[in-house]
Amino acid sequence: MLDEWVQGFNVQLPMERFDLERLRAESGLGSLEFHSRLGSTNDFGLQLIRDKTQAHETLLYPVLILTECQTAGRGQHQRVWNSGVGNLACSLCLPITRERTRSLIPLAVGLAICEALERLIQGSHFQLKWPNDIVCAEKKLGGVLIEVVQPSMTGGPIAVIGIGVNVNRPVILELELNSDRKAPSKLTMTPISLKEQFRYEFDLTDVTISIIRQVLTRLPMLDSDSSAMLQNCDRRMVFRGKEVELVLPDRQQLRGRYVGLSDMGELLVASEGKTVACAGALAVSW
Repeated sequence: MLDEWVQGFNVQLPMERFDLERLRAESGLGSLEFHSRLGSTNDFGLQLIRDKTQAHETLLYPVLILTECQTAGRGQHQRVWNSGVGNLACSLCLPITRERTRSLIPLAVGLAICEALERLIQGSHFQLKWPNDIVCAEKKLGGVLIEVVQPSMTGGPIAVIGIGVNVNRPVILELELNSDRKAPSKLTMTPISLKEQFRYEFDLTDVTISIIRQVLTRLPMLDSDSSAMLQNCDRRMVFRGKEVELVLPDRQQLRGRYVGLSDMGELLVASEGKTVACAGALAVSW
């Protein structure tokens, strides 16, 4: 790999490439798996955990699966998240300490991404679209996909946290539909990259380190102060003070006013004189 070839030489890598030595040294990782091209970092992470468990080998957590080019990434609701060189596509794998906070992980990771980017970019502000999208200037900057695996009967569950952020190139989301499923009329937000919004190219390694360190700082707080995290997410929600239309898991539609987040991270909507807690719903307009 080019990164190995230039070791020992005074060569500055392009900002669209990752500095793997810095990532290992500064991100707080237990181990790093880098591949120039992967189908899905989440798929790779899930398989890696299973393979190591079956071979009775130990993984040093947290593990970061990182790629320069993701060709078959997965998002929520059958979306395809493909990411080329210059953007961030990775999966962070780590044990879940408490089952009751599992449903809050997408919000906590989304919040951490917002906080990390705001520290990097002076005067910036980022929002959340429940449950797992990062929003910049009312456009989609990135997303989070959480999958959980319990590789053995004796070991605890492991979260595989997929993170995608449009850094120096725009990403187009695609929708794959099953023949027996009809999509709502509005499924995606217009994508945007940091470079498009702020008019300069970002150091991809700086962005990655900042995000991973903040995620690793935020997640332990779920066990001690999840209410403060939820309040912070609520303040950043794009639905705040708005009417929202949802498609529920049973394909029924619900329209109401966003009123907050439940203790379990559910979307709370006031509709027809009552407050409805929604989990697994899809917001199609607001």
